[in-house]
Formats: sequence, structure tokens, C-alpha cells
Amino acid sequence: MKKIILIITVMFVVQINNVYAQEISNLAKSMAYFQQAQSSYERNQFQQAIEEYTAAIEENPNNYMAYINRGIVFFELNRYNEALKDFKKAQSIDPNDPYAYYNSAIVYNEMASTALENDDTYLYYKKAKDELTKAIQNDPNFYKAYINIGMVNYELAFYQDAINDFTKALQIQPLSYKAYYNRGIVYYILGNLIAAESDFTNAIEINPDYADAYFNRGLVYKQKNNVKKALDDFYQAGMLYAKNYKIKEAYECADLIKSTDEFSTLLYDLKSTITKQEIYGS
Repeated sequence: MKKIILIITVMFVVQINNVYAQEISNLAKSMAYFQQAQSSYERNQFQQAIEEYTAAIEENPNNYMAYINRGIVFFELNRYNEALKDFKKAQSIDPNDPYAYYNSAIVYNEMASTALENDDTYLYYKKAKDELTKAIQNDPNFYKAYINIGMVNYELAFYQDAINDFTKALQIQPLSYKAYYNRGIVYYILGNLIAAESDFTNAIEINPDYADAYFNRGLVYKQKNNVKKALDDFYQAGMLYAKNYKIKEAYECADLIKSTDEFSTLLYDLKSTITKQEIYGS
């Protein structure tokens, strides 16, 4: 009888080892597919990346990052429902990680901005806020989530809430130029030009190449009748836009320079730069 028990025990151990070995093999295959997908994504081979992330998931259905990354690819291809499905699956695998909630909110924001009906827009923004709230609950120091929930509140015209959100983001990350910039936009809309100018200036000090901040600070200076500073900012913004081949925005800066002072020497210089960039970019 002892012999039989011994044989059964040995067989049981062998069986367990075989199962364990298979699991290890599946995990290794999943990681290999995941790395291949990463390479495909970096080469902008999005469909190939999707197939490889899918293969990684088939080998390991709990591969959290494969769901996250495949969702990102779906998002970049404007396949929003598929992206949401992947982010929701990632949430079910790891409910405590904030990034799956954050990414879901980004998708809802995009769906809100492209919605045809106002009711749909509000619904998507509401869902985005819910997802961002969950992200913050999981990580109270997730300053990017505060920035995005502030942007949602801005879109919904909850301006004081938006200011509070951007301020909270800055308390966590004082070097967030996007938080300064977005709060400056809200202050500008509310007519608080002093606070708006200060926030745009802080954004520029942190990121001297931030064209949008120069542009909007220029609008503040123009409204305050500070012509020289307005011209300088419109010129700086236009040059940065042109450098990055944002030709439409660069021409808008040129138009603002012309409307502020049509004889400004900055106008000719900016238009010459824009023309060169149009030629190089074509």
C-alpha cells in the first residue's frame, strides 16, 4: 500500500511540475509577443502591434500591460470602444492601478469632443470625471489626473472647480507648465487678466518653447493695451509655431501682429519664416 501511495505521490508531483512548467512557458511567450508589439508600435506598425499584443494576451490572459498598450493603439486608431474595453479589462485585473482609469478618461474626453449631440457630450465628460476620480482615489498624488479633471470642468463651464483642480495639480507638481497654462486660460475667460498673465508667464519660464502660452499672454497684453509686449509675444509664438510646422497658427499670429501694429518690422520677419517653413514642409 505504501508503494502505491508513493507512486501516486510521485505522479502528482510530476503533474504539478508539468503544469508549472507550462505556465512558465506561457509567461515567457507572452513577454516575447509583448516586446515584439512594443517594437512594432515604435515603428508605427499599429495593426501588427495589435496582433502581437493579442497574442501576448492569449498566452497570458492576465497580462495587464498588454491590455493597456493595446488599448492605447486602438485609441490612436480612433477605435474608441475597443480601447475602452481593453482599459476596463485592465481595471478588472488590477483595480488599484490608476493608469487604466486615467486612460479610460482620455478616451471619454475624446468621445465628448467628437460627439454630435450635446447630451452625449455631457455624458462622456461625466464618465471621464468618474474615471479620473477613481484614478485620484488610487493615487492622490496623480497630478495629471487633476489637470485632466480640471480640463473637463473647464469644458463644462465649472470654472471655479477647474481652477481648484489646476491649483491642486500645482501643489503636487509645482513645475507643471500645463497646469499653469490651463489655469491661466480659465482666469482669462473670467476676466482676471493679472492672474492669467502670471500663470502664462510661469508656464513660459518652465517651458520657454511653449507657443500657446506666448500666444495667450499676447492676448492678455493686447487687452491691457501693452502693444510692445503683445507684439513680442505674438512674434515669439508665431516663430515657434512655424518651427513646428503649425502654419495655420503661425499665420494667426501674423494677423494679430498686423491688427496690433501693421507697420511692425516683426510682421515681415515672421511671414518670411512662415513662407520658408511652408516650402520645407511641402
